[in-house]
Amino acid sequence: MDKNRSDKIIFCRRCGSRNPSDSNFCENCGLRLKTTSVTYTLAESTKHKANVWILVVILLLLLNTILFFWYSYQLSNYHYKYIMLENRYQSLEQDYDMLKESYSSLKQERRDLEEWYNSIKSQINLRILEEDRKIFVTPTDPTISNLVTQITGGWSSTINLEEYWNDLKKMYDWVIENIVYSYDSPYPLMPEARGKILWVDEVWRFPNETIRSRCGDCEDQALLLASMIRNYGEKKYDVWVIRWTSRSSTHLAVAVPVEGGELAILDPAGHFYTNDRGIFTHKDAGLAVEEWINHWRIQQTNINTLLIDLAFSDTDYQKFSSTNEFVEWVSVSKNPSPPRSYFLIYERIEIRSAYSEPESTGWKVCINILNTGSKFVKIDNIFLNNIPYSDWGATLDVTLPISVNVGAGKSFCIHIPASATYGNQKMKIGTVILIKLHSTSNKEYFTSVVLP
Repeated sequence: MDKNRSDKIIFCRRCGSRNPSDSNFCENCGLRLKTTSVTYTLAESTKHKANVWILVVILLLLLNTILFFWYSYQLSNYHYKYIMLENRYQSLEQDYDMLKESYSSLKQERRDLEEWYNSIKSQINLRILEEDRKIFVTPTDPTISNLVTQITGGWSSTINLEEYWNDLKKMYDWVIENIVYSYDSPYPLMPEARGKILWVDEVWRFPNETIRSRCGDCEDQALLLASMIRNYGEKKYDVWVIRWTSRSSTHLAVAVPVEGGELAILDPAGHFYTNDRGIFTHKDAGLAVEEWINHWRIQQTNINTLLIDLAFSDTDYQKFSSTNEFVEWVSVSKNPSPPRSYFLIYERIEIRSAYSEPESTGWKVCINILNTGSKFVKIDNIFLNNIPYSDWGATLDVTLPISVNVGAGKSFCIHIPASATYGNQKMKIGTVILIKLHSTSNKEYFTSVVLP
């Protein structure tokens, strides 16, 4: 191959081998070489390859620079966003803590509001709800204690029956004279949350509220008087607030149970009290209740069916289906349930027998008595046919003074000589002598004998 021939080459398009520019066929693979193939000199080829590599390097450098600046920008941008997000996170975290604290505070406020509302609701509704009646009898309230002392001076002698009943009457009179009767205004019954308020026409006051306002209806006056009596007796004896109901109305009063199934009723709003010819007293429970109910039937002719359905105090709460059930409950003397503390009748004399026997100057009248009360009884006078024995012509047996003391649970036989003459009266066989025993507490006990 000459120099000129070797300066120019032609590349085989199949195998890429070098061939002299004047070759018709590829020396390596035998492919026919086209005469239109581009020929390059070796120097041109080397230069061309160098330029390609330079271009590639430049492009790579440019790309690398672009990528570097893009990466730097993105890194900076990401860093900035990270800082912003971190700040935002911290801000949100602070907001969350604040909201959490506010939420806890709101929850506490809600609990406080609910407690406050429930407290108000209970205070309001307890004046209406049936099961809370007992709390309205308040014998230990200082206002009640001061008032009782002011009216009565206290119970100076617990064996003085007359003082007890007189002071109860004083307290009854005070309520009548100082508490003006007034009807209740419409009163709200508080509902649960989101409920509707109901309005009722009956609301109860505490006794100290009645004292301050100096007005109240039947239950307010009864609650006040019951609290006063319970305070006076130092809560030793039962005192009940009792209620009768009819188809159209209800009414409350005070009942003082007495041993032996007796009862004294005081009704200040109705201006009624259990009495014997105007004197405050106690009677058989059935009779006392009947008199009270009849009093109201006279006052209100429209009352038909009327029954006692409730009795309660600060320690007791009993419901009844009929008046007879209430009377039977009061009259239970053995093992009552719940246990009761009846006011004890300090003086109760039972005349067991009375008879007369003939004597030389007339007759001897014998009276057997038994003290079934709690304390001694002193008989200070004896009446025969309603005339004091001291006015009779004869004298008492010298062994038996006219003053007779009978201890609690003790019996005694009184012997009275009756002469054949008494003033203008002639005593003879078959004469009926009416006998009356009079005690120092102004109690009277009656019997009679027929002279044999």
